[in-house]
Amino acid sequence: MITSAIIVNLLGERVELGRAIPLQITAFPKEVGSWHDAADLPVQPELPDALPTAQVVERDYVNQYNQGVDLLLLTATDYGDLHDPQACFPSQGWALSNPQQVDLGGERVTDMSASLGDQHEYVIYWRPDFYHVPVPQTIIARRVYYWYIKHVRPDDGHSLLVRVIGQDTPDGRAAVLGFTNEIMGPLKQLHYQKTTD
Repeated sequence: MITSAIIVNLLGERVELGRAIPLQITAFPKEVGSWHDAADLPVQPELPDALPTAQVVERDYVNQYNQGVDLLLLTATDYGDLHDPQACFPSQGWALSNPQQVDLGGERVTDMSASLGDQHEYVIYWRPDFYHVPVPQTIIARRVYYWYIKHVRPDDGHSLLVRVIGQDTPDGRAAVLGFTNEIMGPLKQLHYQKTTD
């Protein structure tokens, strides 16, 4: 999925925004409730050139029923290095359906289905405490959106995009929702560590 962010970054216009303080995402726990970390996924080698201020942690977690989810945490000092999955997924050939905003664990998140060939995934993403709407797709709307972030509602240096993916089946959706609810507390701790360091 990071490749899609790289493509969007290279082809899209970057907008100069205020600098944010990255969160210590590597400190995110490898065990959360009934979920444990099965594997850290390698960062793609082209990422540093395409998203120079971004730091990424991507992990596969599994629970006691051997259900798996993929967690991606992305933080950056340049808001331009944070990308909306509704732009990134299609750039890699994924077809998106039913994107909607829902309240989950005290956050406003976007959930949607993504399909590529035989793969059918259920995706939830959000920027905790702040990122409640997708980044607009038109250049003018994006400029207004980013101006608003920078001048009207700065997010106090908060820079985090969270994405959770699982199988788009009833059990897979339940796993994604359960995992997402479990990580809300640890995510708040990441933000607290940033604001108190």
